[in-house]
Amino acid sequence: MWRSFNPDIILSERDRQVLRSVKRRATYLDKGCSCCCFTFGFDFVVGLIPVIGDAIGLILGLELIKVASKADLPKHIYLQMLSNVIFDFVIGLAPVVGDLLDAVIKCNWRNAMLLEDYLMLRRRDEIRAEKGLVNHHNDGLLSPEPTATGGKSKPPHHMALPEASSSSQPPPAEQNKKYGSLLPRF
Repeated sequence: MWRSFNPDIILSERDRQVLRSVKRRATYLDKGCSCCCFTFGFDFVVGLIPVIGDAIGLILGLELIKVASKADLPKHIYLQMLSNVIFDFVIGLAPVVGDLLDAVIKCNWRNAMLLEDYLMLRRRDEIRAEKGLVNHHNDGLLSPEPTATGGKSKPPHHMALPEASSSSQPPPAEQNKKYGSLLPRF
């Protein structure tokens, strides 16, 4: 049986509360009902009302982002969430096809998964920093730690010379596979 990883184990209490709230709202908005192996939510139902329904969906999506922003999101995550909601609004303006695409795209659920991925990566980098480990790839959230020589940073991993000692950490490519990326899950 497939079980997804439970982020409650590793995240701080504040981040857990924000993530739970965002996931609960996203489920209500995008996956609240199921019919013939197809899930849809309040956003789809309200979106059936021309223009006004899409405006209500936009407001609800922006409220979800407002709740997610309590987790101290960086600008690029915030802008990606905002672009998901705006794209959903613009697509929903088209009469019938837009409403169907609105149900398929599920921008609020994408934003919840984007938040979860970001919080997990941020916590991973915090744990690495606490242990004194240097982040060896560019997709991490922390910059490389300063060295003892004048407080300068180490060069990026693609410019660094190979070290003689063996390391217990997998190469950066394997780390990316293990931890995933910030791309939303469907």
